[in-house]
Amino acid sequence: MRSLAALSIAVLALAGCDIVEPEWTVELGHVIEGDPPFTSLIAPDVVTRAVPFTITASSFGSSSCTHPDGFTLGKTPTLAEVRLFDQLAPPGTACTEDFGSFPRIITLQFDEAGTAEIRVIGRGDGKTIRVVKKTITVQ
Repeated sequence: MRSLAALSIAVLALAGCDIVEPEWTVELGHVIEGDPPFTSLIAPDVVTRAVPFTITASSFGSSSCTHPDGFTLGKTPTLAEVRLFDQLAPPGTACTEDFGSFPRIITLQFDEAGTAEIRVIGRGDGKTIRVVKKTITVQ
C-alpha cells in the first residue's frame, strides 16, 4: 500500500511539472540554388505540351531537426509555384550539423506550347523568402 501511495505522490508531483516536449513547428522549407544535387529545383529543360512530367523540389536542413511536411502547388497555364514546408525542431534542440536533402517528386503538366516557369518557394537565410526558378520550353 505504501508503494502505491508513493507512486501516486510521484505522479501528482510530475503532473505539475512541464515535462511535455515543446512542439515542432511547420515553416517554409530552406531552399537553395546551386548545382544538382544541391539545388531546390531539378526539372527538364524541354517538355511536351499536355504530357505529364516530374520535377524534384527539395528543401534542406539538419537531418535530425528537419522533417519534410509536404508542399502546396499553385498553377496557371504558364506558371507552376511550389511552396515547400518542413517541420522544424523547437529552439534549443541539439541538432546534427549535417546537411540533409528532403526531396519531393511532383508531377506537372503544361497544356500550352511556348515557355513556362517553375518556381520553388521557401525560406533563405533567417526568415527571408527565397524563390528558385527555372524557365522551360513546352513543345
